[in-house]
Amino acid sequence: MIRKVRFKQLPLFCIALSGILSTLALGAAATLFIVQPGQGVVISGSGGQLGEIKRVALAGRVHVRLPAPLENVNRFDLRVQVLTLPATSYVTADNRQIRAEFGLTWRIASLTQYFLHHRGDSDLSHVQNQLIRMTQAALRAHWATRTFVALRTDDQGAMLKALTAQMHDEMKAIGVELIDLRMVRMDLVTPDADAAYRDMTRTMQEKVNRLRITTAAEAAHIRHQAGPKREAILSQAYQAAQKTKGEGDARAAAIEADAMRRSPDFYRFYKRLRAAQRIFNEHDVIVVDTNSEFFRFMHGTVPGAVSRKP
Repeated sequence: MIRKVRFKQLPLFCIALSGILSTLALGAAATLFIVQPGQGVVISGSGGQLGEIKRVALAGRVHVRLPAPLENVNRFDLRVQVLTLPATSYVTADNRQIRAEFGLTWRIASLTQYFLHHRGDSDLSHVQNQLIRMTQAALRAHWATRTFVALRTDDQGAMLKALTAQMHDEMKAIGVELIDLRMVRMDLVTPDADAAYRDMTRTMQEKVNRLRITTAAEAAHIRHQAGPKREAILSQAYQAAQKTKGEGDARAAAIEADAMRRSPDFYRFYKRLRAAQRIFNEHDVIVVDTNSEFFRFMHGTVPGAVSRKP
C-alpha cells in the first residue's frame, strides 16, 4: 500500500523539479550573457537607456548581470566602419564651386563617452549622420581659405591627414575615433571651368619661370666660382707642358749635336733635305744643275754621300 502511494506522488515530484529547473534556466538566461567578438556592452542601471553606467563588458568571457530592469544590457559594434560621404558642393577662396566626394573610416573609441553622448542609442545611422555633418563643416571651413589651383596642386594626402588631426578632439567628445579621411573625387562644377584651368596653366607657368630664373642664377654663380679654378688649372697645365717641351727640345738638340759631331757631311745633307721638305710639295718638279753640289751629292760623287747606283 505504501509503494503505491509513493508511485502516485512521483509525477508531482517531477513536475516540481522541472519547474524549479525551468525557473533556474530562465534566471540564468536573464542574468548571464556573452559578448560577441567585435562588440562592446555597457551595463546600465535602472531607468532604461538613460540609467547610470555601472560597468563596461568586452568580448572574451561570460558576464553576469542583475535581471532587468535592475540592470540593462546595451550592445555596441566596435568594429571599424566605412562611411562614404555624399557628393557635396564646396566654395573655394576664389569663388570656384567644387563638387567633391569623400570616404572615411571610423570606430567607437570610448564606450562610456559614446553611450552618454548618444543616450545609449546603438543605431549607427544616427552617429554616421552626425559624422557627415561634422566632416563637411570642417571641409567647408578649410576649403574656403584655399584657391582651386592650390587645391589641385597641394598634397591632398597631407591636407586630409592634417584635417583628421584637427577633428580629433571634436570626435573624441562624442566617443568616436576618425581613423582615415580620403578624397574619392573632385570636379569643378562652375560654368567657367575653362577659365579655372587657364588659371591653373598660368600658375604652373609662373612656377616654371621662377624655377628657370633661379636655376639660371645658380648656374651663373657656379660658373663665376669655377672661372678662377679653370684659369688656375690651365695655367698649371701650360707650365707643365712648357717644362716637358723644354726638356724635349734640349734632348733633341743634344741628339742633333751628337749626330753632327759623328758625321758632319750627313748632318749637312739631312739639314738640306729638311729644308727642301719644308719648301717643296709632294708633286713639285725640281730642276737641278748637274754640276751642282746637291746633284752630285744625290749621285754619290760627294764624299760622305750614299751612292744610289745599283
